[in-house]
Amino acid sequence: MFKNYLKIALRNLLKNRTNSFINIAGLAVGIAVFLLITMYCMNELNYNRFAKQHKNIYQVLINDKFYTMAPLGNLIKSNIPDFGTIVRVDHFLGGGKTPLIETNFDDSIKKIKMKDFVFADPTFFNVFDLPVIYGNPSTALNEPYSIVLTRSTALSIFGQENVVGQSFLYIGDRNSQPRMNLTVTAVIEDLPNNSTLSFNAVGSISTLNAVMPGRDIDNNWLNWMYATYILTKNKNVNINTCTDQVKKLWREQEKILGSSNEKIDVIPFDDVYFYNNSRRQFILFLQLVGIFILSIAVINFINLTIAKSSTRAREIGLRKVAGANRTTLIKQFLGESIFISLLAVLIALLIVGLSKPYLFKMIGKQIPFDIFYQPLFVFILIVSIVVIGIISGVYPAVVLSSFKPTSILKGEVTKGKKGNSLRHSLIVFQFIITISLIICTFLVSQQVDYFKTRDLGFNDKNVIHFNQDQQINRNYDVFKHKLLSNPNIIGVARSNVTLGRDLPIGTDTKINGLKKPYRATTVDPDFIPTMGIRMVKGRSFSWDMQSDKSDAIIVNETLVKEFGLKHPLGSNISFFGEKLTIIGVMKDFNYNSFHQKVEPAALVYHDWNSEINIRISNRDISQTLQFIKKTWDELSPEVPFEYEFLDQTYGALYTSEGQFQNVISSFSVIAIIIACLGLLGLVSHSVNGRKKEIGVRKILGASVDSIVFTLTGEFLKLIVFANVIAFPLAYYFMNNWLQDFAYHTEMNWWTFALSGGIALIIALMTISFQAVKAATAIPVESLRTE
Repeated sequence: MFKNYLKIALRNLLKNRTNSFINIAGLAVGIAVFLLITMYCMNELNYNRFAKQHKNIYQVLINDKFYTMAPLGNLIKSNIPDFGTIVRVDHFLGGGKTPLIETNFDDSIKKIKMKDFVFADPTFFNVFDLPVIYGNPSTALNEPYSIVLTRSTALSIFGQENVVGQSFLYIGDRNSQPRMNLTVTAVIEDLPNNSTLSFNAVGSISTLNAVMPGRDIDNNWLNWMYATYILTKNKNVNINTCTDQVKKLWREQEKILGSSNEKIDVIPFDDVYFYNNSRRQFILFLQLVGIFILSIAVINFINLTIAKSSTRAREIGLRKVAGANRTTLIKQFLGESIFISLLAVLIALLIVGLSKPYLFKMIGKQIPFDIFYQPLFVFILIVSIVVIGIISGVYPAVVLSSFKPTSILKGEVTKGKKGNSLRHSLIVFQFIITISLIICTFLVSQQVDYFKTRDLGFNDKNVIHFNQDQQINRNYDVFKHKLLSNPNIIGVARSNVTLGRDLPIGTDTKINGLKKPYRATTVDPDFIPTMGIRMVKGRSFSWDMQSDKSDAIIVNETLVKEFGLKHPLGSNISFFGEKLTIIGVMKDFNYNSFHQKVEPAALVYHDWNSEINIRISNRDISQTLQFIKKTWDELSPEVPFEYEFLDQTYGALYTSEGQFQNVISSFSVIAIIIACLGLLGLVSHSVNGRKKEIGVRKILGASVDSIVFTLTGEFLKLIVFANVIAFPLAYYFMNNWLQDFAYHTEMNWWTFALSGGIALIIALMTISFQAVKAATAIPVESLRTE
């Protein structure tokens, strides 16, 4: 019996090759897209789940920033016993995240610029139970000058994995960091790419005190570049109560420090990646897109199966006359549908395998596809094959098998419009999804373009920036003088951090009885003109006025507005207990991304600077960069010169939005193709069923235009109706998405009109292809075939 059903299924597939290709290809692509999107979304939603105890890990943040001071961890540990283990991770003070490494291994000296180098407490591996390949994690970070490497880092430095006991010279990329020899105490597995904790090497935090005497990190409340993680004693700890205790501790400490209004909170480690951004909404929306595309493909499958089933009415009638009962016919139809869905799934898995490199390129990283080897996934896949087959086959199976053989053989079944309403409803649903995706694609693209074109408040074009090392810091005046001798170098300035990152200094001030926080960074007098920051009132810092370095400050427009300063110039503002005088007001500029509103901010003239910013002309850029590198190499020959363009730094702030744009655009195109494939199949079937009618119309004098209009009108009405429903749905979803940005584009009516017009044109082209072909056919041939 099974062999017979399989033979009939294969015969029908080969007999109707075009219809079979559309059916299987559309369903296979839809399933493949759904699987690819699901893999990506699962990887994103599982951020920070690499740690076995991830549900009990929390991270402290201050003022919505995940950076704290080193003493805060010890303060929490000594006062809140339910917070069992505290670990601090230094991202900045210990030498920066990109130090130079020098090894002498196997009589071969090698220098490597390492990325993501951090220092952490000995409790690091108690909180983050990462797989250890070599060494003892419980003691790996106990002693000064100890270092733990990831597997890939060990291979890149030493060429082998087991390097416990090996040493190398560490040269930091910060100003005051001395050289030191570090010894490898453990080698661990690489972190997964879905982790907010990022490092290639972890040094012992006690090293910092050893190499910087007099700067006890446990009592330094001024350095904010530490991440503080907490592991609760057990899952029953009341995190809300503990968080309240942290806030109380912090308010008391603020009084001691002489500051206030710094908001503190404790966030689950699982939620850090999604905190204060639209990532979770984006991921869920993308998964919804995957479900919609799969729905379009399944609807196509159902529609074409139902449409094609009517052509098999005579076969059903003959089988009934020959003794086949209704149950047998239902089994046959369902079996054929399940067989086709099985073929589609197998092809979909092949497409997924071939598409992985393109997906990785689109999202900017590789993700594991190990889910395919999990029994639960295999079970779900098998169930899906059966469910898709049953859904698509149940209607024709039940309806056609219910008719009497005499009615079928007389042709009465195929003459009516039964099933049309269902098919039309499914077409409308398909195009509602497709049109909505087109609208979303346009609006996402507009938002990304808005990021790229909106005025930042300064000029980020043709500016490079980089960290200075110790040699450059000691010879900065010489370095700067040599650079400015080149006519293509317009300006050179130093700052604490480059723009495009959070201003690192958080403090507060009290003006006119109003106490509020503000952000700040330190700069030199060349910074404002070099970066093209516009002054609204007053003046910039001056090299010639020594008082600017001790008691002057420049604030932005938002600070003036927040504190109600009617006459800001000459007003005093507190900066870590010192009274500074406002000498200028600068125009608001976005030092961070457009996700956040511009906050009250200030620039202070000070020597706490390690970032060099250079503005170059747009002439001979390559030669100018070579000149800067040559000048660097003359003063610091052992440290490689590395730089980044400032506009690229800002572009990196919108990586997730750019990925969203690429993903939604690509999958919208796929959705359109799948929907049009289904529409092509239905139009083809409709035209084939009306050949006699078309032939008679032509004999009676109907023009080709009128016939094409008749054939296309029915379907175009459905597309117009889909537009009417899609517009408000897309508006609702995209309006919610745009609200996650402090600054965003506007939704214009023409975006919706253009999207609807594109859908109509594509549908019209799809329908017209078959309609014109039928309308221009010879009438006699149509009647003879009938």
